[in-house]
Amino acid sequence: MNAPASFEPFLLADGEKKISFEKDTQVPNAAIFTLNREDHTCLSCFLHFECNQHLGDEEQGWL
Repeated sequence: MNAPASFEPFLLADGEKKISFEKDTQVPNAAIFTLNREDHTCLSCFLHFECNQHLGDEEQGWL
């Protein structure tokens, strides 16, 4: 079978970092985070919090 092993999408190569950080020079107080070897579940979490911005409100008691 030509399918890759089920663990390959999640294992990092030698020297590869799970997350990288790069300061954005065009926007103040901004950065670019790159997540390596993550599936759609991580993206779904980010999209959920973006769509439900009240989850980060201090008044709601979440922070």
